[in-house]
Amino acid sequence: IIEQMQKFVDSEGGFVGGDEALVVGNLVKANKDNLAAVIPILLARKKLKSRISIIMSLLRQLQFFPQLYSDYSFVNESTGSKLQAVFTALAGLDGSVYGPIALKAKQMLESTLTLPFQTRLQTLKETILAGHIDTTSLSVEPSTFINA
Repeated sequence: IIEQMQKFVDSEGGFVGGDEALVVGNLVKANKDNLAAVIPILLARKKLKSRISIIMSLLRQLQFFPQLYSDYSFVNESTGSKLQAVFTALAGLDGSVYGPIALKAKQMLESTLTLPFQTRLQTLKETILAGHIDTTSLSVEPSTFINA
């Protein structure tokens, strides 16, 4: 899943924030001796809407992995950094066409960075019991302990 999302980011990277006609022109100029290399990129771009719906589907499915597979975690050592990198890349896609993907990726990235509830609760209990808490700042900013 991570590889497929990364392929999407890689293929769309040149089009983000640029005029599509200008990007295509630059691709043709850069590959004037090998125009066959440009064809897969242009075909992929032509199918952008269906590719976006596939990425959205992958993100929605991935969102429920921790609930479906009790041993799966977004922050495990083998895939955690790769997953955060691809979420960051997807969240950074600029343009209205990428809006749903960027929003979902930002939500997923935030969920990977938020500590589990029990960990946050334990940290809050320890801090309160130790007496090292500024209750005034906690009342003003209740999310102080979300990522503590």
